[in-house]
Amino acid sequence: FSMRLFNQVAMGSGNGDEENNELSVVRTDEMTRTRPMKADGSAQTSCMEESSKQRPSERIQEMVEQGGGVLQPFDDGHVPETFGTKTTDTDNTTTTAWMATYPQHVPGNISMSVYDNVLPPVLVDAIYDTSHQYGQPWGTYVTIEQAQHYLQNNGQTNNTDNTNIPSSSETASLEEQEGHWHALAVAAVAHFLIDTIPNSSHCPIAHIAPDKSEHSTNGDARKALYGLKEFREVAHGVAVWALSSNQIAQQVQYHVDYAELLRYEHNVTVPPLWAGTIHCTSGEVKGGDFCVNLGGLDHYALHGYKGLKQPPAGRHHDDVPRNDPLPHPQNPGMEAVGVDHDTSSDWVTVPYCYNRGICHVGQLAHLSTPITSLPEGKSRVIMGFNVFGHGVGPEIKKAPEHSPAFRRRVHLHRSYSLQGIDLKTMLRQNKGFTKLLVLAKRERIKQQLKERQSQLTLNIQALLQKAPCQLSLLMEQLSVDTDQEWPKPVDVQVHLSHLVRTTTDHDTNRIAVDPTHSPPAFDEHGILMPHAILFLKEPNHKGYSSV
Repeated sequence: FSMRLFNQVAMGSGNGDEENNELSVVRTDEMTRTRPMKADGSAQTSCMEESSKQRPSERIQEMVEQGGGVLQPFDDGHVPETFGTKTTDTDNTTTTAWMATYPQHVPGNISMSVYDNVLPPVLVDAIYDTSHQYGQPWGTYVTIEQAQHYLQNNGQTNNTDNTNIPSSSETASLEEQEGHWHALAVAAVAHFLIDTIPNSSHCPIAHIAPDKSEHSTNGDARKALYGLKEFREVAHGVAVWALSSNQIAQQVQYHVDYAELLRYEHNVTVPPLWAGTIHCTSGEVKGGDFCVNLGGLDHYALHGYKGLKQPPAGRHHDDVPRNDPLPHPQNPGMEAVGVDHDTSSDWVTVPYCYNRGICHVGQLAHLSTPITSLPEGKSRVIMGFNVFGHGVGPEIKKAPEHSPAFRRRVHLHRSYSLQGIDLKTMLRQNKGFTKLLVLAKRERIKQQLKERQSQLTLNIQALLQKAPCQLSLLMEQLSVDTDQEWPKPVDVQVHLSHLVRTTTDHDTNRIAVDPTHSPPAFDEHGILMPHAILFLKEPNHKGYSSV
């Protein structure tokens, strides 16, 4: 990291929850109705008649199917408040709840993995300090391209003792805070999800397999939750958030992760492909352990949102049925380095431990146990990760959980829901407001393009600062692969053509073409040729190249 971190990643919005001061309520607004599913992923017979089922909107179906997902009715005992009073279905949004499942939800050799020392200490400490100081959940969304660019510019290693973290201030504006959160999240995603999990040189302390056996790695990290090639192909980005709590007895209740706003607005539950957590508080934290059930959606269908369908009777004892969704207490005297797998109940308990990372297939229900003790003056801080595919990822990016954008949209829906108003129908019928929204979207797109162009310039300068470089290499390294993202290779080419033809004394525009190189650097239209060699001039050095 360095102060350049802000310049190396595009700014993103967050991942937000309206209950921004309660750790124990992290899934309050998007829970939906569910329907039990068989172990093979097929749906069981529903209690509702086939003719009464309402499919989700075509747009939602397309987003799920684009990522290889399948939608099925699924009742978890909860209805979002936006659907509780709904009497019409004018926008084809379903009042029946649906669950998306993906091929990644059917684990192969590994259901979850646990790693220690997953982030550079200076990074995990910065996440802690930022979250502890803010005192509320915060969130953002990191694209895979942003994380990959971070690794290209900073190196793929956790040995970063000389790392400089971008600083944050108590007096910073919300926009500045969002930029700081995003920079930290980009670095965390890069180190944990891209550089650690699929990397055979990083050895987890535990692999848990779907056959209920715990695998000892013994230094062998060849088994991984996913491979880097698969991850890059299927993942669009990661919703990232941080939670901080200094309250004894606080906990996170039983739930599955999913795209919060899609549940709230469409009553469709879309779990992530993979989900993860990093423990960020140093010192001795008692309680606050991470507990995950390997039973998948079968277990969640049985118990429902926060155990609504079958309320927990208490912790497991010999005389308590094993359908209790609370985990078996960890073994007495169990050290923080251990991972407890109660094979009789399918619960895995991972004690809280500084800089420990946990990652599992995305549809597994989980919770955290109550906090019983904290280091003096400290909070229990965790950073959470939800990896989403190309279908739903761009939609989630607009307002990820715990972000200011998410809170604003939830507040708007809630305000009109209390008045019995269907917000989407109302906005659609207001032609003047609809036109205003179209104009605002155009301006927002223009502004985003300007920001990305500025970011591209900074990225180009960062590479040229190291050494002169051929345009074709810059086009390859600085472009993105996905169809809907900017820049493409030709965008890099056109952008650089404009920069080197701009005569200015400003220090920020010092990119020039090597005049000694042949053949000619420009074509007949004034566009740089891929073979052109570019370099950075000294500050205030005049004479930028032109046709």
